[in-house]
Amino acid sequence: MLNARTVWGKGYGDFLTHLRSSGVLAVASVLASAATSAVAQITIYDAAAPVQSAKRGVSAGTLDASDFTALSPGVSWWYNYGATPNQTVPANSGMTFIPMAWDGDSGELSSLSSYLAGLPAGNRPPVILAINEPNITGQAVMTPSQAATVYANVVAIAKPYGIPVSGPQMPTGGDTGITSTSQYLSDFYSASSTPVAGIGIHPYDNFGAFTSEVGQGVSDAGGRTLTVSEFDYYDATSTSAQLNYMVQAVDYLENDPSVTSYAWFYARTSNPSSSPYISLLTASPGVLSTLGQLYVNMPVHSPNVYYRPNGQLQADRYTTATSESISLTSDPTPGIYADMTSTAANALLNYDIYVAQAGTFLVGLRNGGASGDIKLFDGATLLSTVIAPGGAYITLSTDINLPAGYDSLTVELQNSGQVIDSLNFTAVPEPACLSMIAGGLFVLQLRRGRRRQVDRIPSLS
Repeated sequence: MLNARTVWGKGYGDFLTHLRSSGVLAVASVLASAATSAVAQITIYDAAAPVQSAKRGVSAGTLDASDFTALSPGVSWWYNYGATPNQTVPANSGMTFIPMAWDGDSGELSSLSSYLAGLPAGNRPPVILAINEPNITGQAVMTPSQAATVYANVVAIAKPYGIPVSGPQMPTGGDTGITSTSQYLSDFYSASSTPVAGIGIHPYDNFGAFTSEVGQGVSDAGGRTLTVSEFDYYDATSTSAQLNYMVQAVDYLENDPSVTSYAWFYARTSNPSSSPYISLLTASPGVLSTLGQLYVNMPVHSPNVYYRPNGQLQADRYTTATSESISLTSDPTPGIYADMTSTAANALLNYDIYVAQAGTFLVGLRNGGASGDIKLFDGATLLSTVIAPGGAYITLSTDINLPAGYDSLTVELQNSGQVIDSLNFTAVPEPACLSMIAGGLFVLQLRRGRRRQVDRIPSLS
């Protein structure tokens, strides 16, 4: 497939015109068809609009219709540890229910079979989760051999619909297990007569341990798909600690191609006193907690997501980053969001943008931390250099000229420790003026430094 940024960048229309004028109509037609297919994958968002992540999910009990409305701007799937949804999901929520065969008993498998059979062909789940924490006391306790039998039973139900099964869902560090996760999975694979499509893991430790546990999960999956079907920092002692964890963990999961999907635990806790720092929703229907606001608004890092330069683009909405770290902002201005900080000289942040009309834009760079130059590039073209004094957060403004179409804007930070909070874009209108001259009214327009007479209106006297 053709790369959309290459095909639909500057000069593509001229390229097709050249092909047609050269008589290479068939080639032009093929390229146009491929380019149309490529560009169809691209979605363009306003700078500050939330983006629904195809990876991002949530584990839940019962959700109110308004809860779906609150979560869906950033969350695309949910599950309730059961084979069927326990409420009607609003058709316009954009959130997919993922069934789970918790322990694969006969009643659960019968419910799963009936549920899948009743769904329209185009509305079936992309995956089924199976076997919840089989090596943990109080969960779906079973031996690896028993788990292999349950997995095969779930696969038999899902196979006619072409739906893969991910299981078992395994705990990681911090839990007291009957058998270690790695050993259990090794025994499970050996006992399985049915090919295993994927597994799930449940990391609950701090961010440093989390990255290690996800890495171990990738290793344990052995090339199979990996779902992080539960995660949070369960021992967090404050909302701030959980927010800091969430910023880093979600950004990590969005960037890791080995993780196919992930789900925060939990949408709304039934016992807030025992775990007060994990709920995405408050006790009121449809109201996000501070954690929920952050979870919904965390960015994706997809090459098919472009932003219009029409407002505040948070720094963490990068497409790719080099020598950068993410953290919860300490900017005193209102809002729950993340900053990007350079970890080496000449660190880079790349942003995919879509400019409807070429022109000049005023960019307000909200920054702090270390001092140093901040450079803005369009490809290899230097657009502007801003000298950042460092220290407390400050907004520095500069003008840049952007071409029309799909483009990549690069921010380069000269020194380690420089912080970028956001880029605020404002289109600069072309200046215009009215002038009365000797008995007639002339309308003059100034366009990129040139004066052009547009019209002459006869004298009104």
